[in-house]
Amino acid sequence: MLNPSAISQAISMHAIGLLNLLSTIAPSNPRFFASGQISINPSTTLYGFVQCTRDLSPANCTNSLRTTILSFQSCCSRRRGARLGTGSSVVRFEYFPIFTNAAPAGTIFNMVSNSSNNTANYVVD
Repeated sequence: MLNPSAISQAISMHAIGLLNLLSTIAPSNPRFFASGQISINPSTTLYGFVQCTRDLSPANCTNSLRTTILSFQSCCSRRRGARLGTGSSVVRFEYFPIFTNAAPAGTIFNMVSNSSNNTANYVVD
């Protein structure tokens, strides 16, 4: 029986890609925070954010986020949304905007999927 809350492997890879991108940005933010979104097609947008506790160094924030994302990949990557936290970091992705206040337009990263010739735009706030 199909799981209606499961997502395709391709969308899962975009979600993980977004979280990995955000995890490279958060350690350089004074708040150890990054949020963004990816438009996979006209009807599908994923939203994500990552955050570390502010008592960490930037290097420890990076390590904590990477560890959390690895845990995320093994437990939650095929779900339609997920939140995973440790004592030092949080990662989250959803199919709806996570924050209600609109942020100014962020930096757009274009990434080409290896499985097809599709381009995904990652927007980082």
